[in-house]
This record gives sequence, C-alpha cells and structure tokens, in this order.
Amino acid sequence: FFFSRVLATKTHTESTPIMRPTNLRDMLDNLETSGFVISSEQRAALASSLVTLLKENKMNACQFWGRITGTSKDYYIVQLLGEDRLNERKSFVSLDCMTWAQLPVVHPVIAASANLIRKRFSGNMGNEFVVTEPGPTKEEAPIDLPDEAIAMRQIEDQDGGGTTVTTTIKEEQRLAAIVGTIDFECSVVPYGAYNKLPDSNVAAISTFGGLSFEDAGKITSYKHFRNATKTIPPLERAKLNKALDFWDPLTDDVPHGCWTLTNEAAAKSVLLRNWLWPGYVFYHAPQTPSYAGVYNGTGLRNSDIVFMF
Repeated sequence: FFFSRVLATKTHTESTPIMRPTNLRDMLDNLETSGFVISSEQRAALASSLVTLLKENKMNACQFWGRITGTSKDYYIVQLLGEDRLNERKSFVSLDCMTWAQLPVVHPVIAASANLIRKRFSGNMGNEFVVTEPGPTKEEAPIDLPDEAIAMRQIEDQDGGGTTVTTTIKEEQRLAAIVGTIDFECSVVPYGAYNKLPDSNVAAISTFGGLSFEDAGKITSYKHFRNATKTIPPLERAKLNKALDFWDPLTDDVPHGCWTLTNEAAAKSVLLRNWLWPGYVFYHAPQTPSYAGVYNGTGLRNSDIVFMF
C-alpha cells in the first residue's frame, strides 16, 4: 500500500523485531500532502500497539496499510510480514488503533463474490451482505470448495439449464477480500528496493538508497509488489536480472492511465495515485530509502474509470 521498509528491523543483539515509531511518523507526515491525516492520539496508539502486536505474533516487520471508511465506524488495517516479505503476510484490523484482530483467509471464489458488492462498509464486523450472481450450468463440473465456503453459497436452478448462486458474506470476510484485492492491484515498490534470493524468498535490499530524482519521476521505476502474472518470452527473460527483474510493471495496467505521478515540491517527494482505487497513494522521497503507500477510502472500486480517460 505502501511498504515502509524500515518500520521494523532486527539488530545483531536482539532476537525479536522492534518497531521504529519515528518511521511510522515519517510515513504519515509524507502522506499528509495527499490528504491522509490521522489524529495525534491515533498516531500514539499505533506506535504503542504495533510494537506489542509484532512481538506477540513473532513476525519480522510491521506496516500500516491504511483505513477503510464505514458509514458508522472506520477500519484501520496493518500488516505483519515474515522473512519472505512478498508471501508471508498477515492482515489485522482495529476500530481504535489499539486492539487488533487478524482478518480471516478468504477462499478466492468467495473473494470474487465479495468484490461484486457495491454497498459501503458499515463498521460492524458482523454485518452481512447477500450477493446473487450467475452460477455454473448443469453440464459444468461443480467447483471444488471447502465446507466453509459451501455453507455460504446457495445454488438454485433456473429455466434454460442455468443456475444462480446466492452468497452470504460477513463484513469481516468482505474486508479481508478487499484488502487482498487492493494489495494485488495497488501495492507498489521502487525498482531496486527488493531482490529475490536463491531460495526464492523476496527480501528488502538494506543498501537501497532511493531512486535518483530523474528515475523517481518515471512510472516505469515503480513495480507491483506481488507475484508476477506477466508471461515473459524466453529470449527476453534471458536478458533480465533474475534477482531484480521479477515484477509486473505498472505501465501494463488496464485501463492505461489509471496511475498518475506528481511531484510534491513542499514534501520533496513524488506521489503515485491509483484511480481504479481512489484513496490509494504511494510516496517516495528521491535519494533516500523513504517510501510507503497507504489506502484511505471506502473500499469501493471506481467503476466509472473507463469514462475518465
């Protein structure tokens, strides 16, 4: 959203990660120019509670993910990261920035149904949403789902051989699905900040000193922080640096132009915004290792984006 690479670290003499509140403060200060502001009380609560959360879960790092606004209460999201920063990730939610609960793992089929919901979040984790969508035909093989997912879905036959599927989704499950979707579509890192190790784990490069001012002003210098989905031809792949060139580029995103980059002279940083998910913003201060992203919005995808370009 968004990775503050130095929020937590290990020293040679400590066996547990420590939180560095100053870096949390730097991240929030840099993102204020984008309109993301939280109170001083919430900042203090985050700095205190995340140290405890990190130690209790024995993870390597902690990052502030953002805020999803509800009609009655807002959800604050943080993520804990393991040694493999790309694939070892747990999301936690809080209403007060002090007490945290881990979000559940949601099956991809349920997550796809959750992404169809167009209503606002309420701020009540027990709230339920009902989604009705076309189901498989009688000739199609049934989807292999775990019992928990099957219990959430009701399939009804329709005239003509089709079916409809009605899924009841709790707000907690929908929240987890939306966080995962925004992660996949928006999570960004500067090129050169991470590398892939021989064991295939992805780790932050401790010597990364930031992009140059020239490179920081190019969208091509930023990559999706996710497992690559783009297929690269063998001849082109042979020319790449396997340790660094394993990301999907932002420039391939559809629709073209959904990312915009601006220079913030007052903050001496650049800001990336994603208009498919209004509220997501990423900052980087050139020639420094300071970068992070955050989401601050309703959790609703911009369905009108095709009319904006």
